[in-house]
Amino acid sequence: MRRVVVVVLLLCLIVPAVPASAEPGPPRLSYEAWTGKSQPSAAVANLRGRVRTMVPNVEPFTSIDDGVVMVARHPRGGFASNLIARDAVTGERLYTIPDARYPLLFGDGTGVVFLPDNDGSGDEDRDEFVNSVWYKDLATGDERKLAQFTDGDFWPMDLAASPDGSLVAFTHGNDQWRFIWNIWLANTDGSSLVQLTTDDRSMYPSFSPDGTQVAYAYTEGACTTGIRVIGVDGSGARTLTEGTCEQTLTRPRWLDEDTLVAWWWMQKPDGSGFRPQGLVAVDVATGEVDPNRLAVARVVDFSVSRDLGLIAYRTRRGALFLHDFAAGTTTALPGGEKRWGWHLALDGSLEQLI
Repeated sequence: MRRVVVVVLLLCLIVPAVPASAEPGPPRLSYEAWTGKSQPSAAVANLRGRVRTMVPNVEPFTSIDDGVVMVARHPRGGFASNLIARDAVTGERLYTIPDARYPLLFGDGTGVVFLPDNDGSGDEDRDEFVNSVWYKDLATGDERKLAQFTDGDFWPMDLAASPDGSLVAFTHGNDQWRFIWNIWLANTDGSSLVQLTTDDRSMYPSFSPDGTQVAYAYTEGACTTGIRVIGVDGSGARTLTEGTCEQTLTRPRWLDEDTLVAWWWMQKPDGSGFRPQGLVAVDVATGEVDPNRLAVARVVDFSVSRDLGLIAYRTRRGALFLHDFAAGTTTALPGGEKRWGWHLALDGSLEQLI
């Protein structure tokens, strides 16, 4: 299991109707869709699940924002990767960012933060900066390195953007054998880089709607992963929830100023590990976990869009669901099980899990 990640799901009721906020409209959802045996494709669909575009032979991590979908493709095999932006409606190729992977689009599709491809080949190789975080202003074409690290045992992951696009947060650490993580903040103009947490147990950042706070997962042991909040200036750190073996919560995502969505995991009966259970809603003011909004589905990935007021998620079988938090309704979308996969992204999501 990668890292214990805890989630909040809001599954009260599965209904056949589309949520009120989920108009058919343009593509707002992109997800991993395995159509072959070796490499996934990216399906781009509207909020009724109708696939508008299929991008073949790409990495499973996609990002979609304001009519643009971005994927990573391996032109030479191995770890070599280029980011490719396409029109979400027509599939037309818009531009390429070489030697890059793991995109997070934001700012109405005008900016993207990403990581190097770690391949060591190509005409514009970034490998001397492999342990780094990059930003590209898609309106001006300006590109800059936001962070550079030298410890080869640690690397950046779990990207998040502030709502106004001025800040990027990410986890820097190692989840394979050292189990040390901290959260860093960088200005997208390249003017500042600061370490936000120093406890070695912090991961999965998410900015509050006003951009003044960061929610994150904090873990001290196998059964103690919970949710914390801290100001972007490092002040006002507080614990919202503490995890238990029955309900360890991770990967918080801010839905609105009052609510976090978190991933719920539970320890296996034999104590051999954890398995995903669903999503829960966490009250930002009190830390209370709403017991009436728990999903018992085995959620493997989810995405939150504040602009749409929606949560998209997938189950272990690849099935796709869309949850309208305000209405309290959940809709099953077609196509997920036929195009099995885990990862997905909603239009306007400000986080990328890596």
